[in-house]
Amino acid sequence: MEKQNVVPNQLYSLMAELVLDHAVREYEIRRLYEEIDLSLARRDKKRFMKLTEELKMILEDK
Repeated sequence: MEKQNVVPNQLYSLMAELVLDHAVREYEIRRLYEEIDLSLARRDKKRFMKLTEELKMILEDK
């Protein structure tokens, strides 16, 4: 009976990891957009360029 529980537990663990990875990625994207907006408001070109490169890298991994 123990073998029957292993597969569902591994599946649930994998699903939880995928959901968590997605949530973290979405949070990071939102955070970068907010930081980009702030750098624009402050006219901080160096920070803007750095943040947009980070965002571009994350979005390319989609």
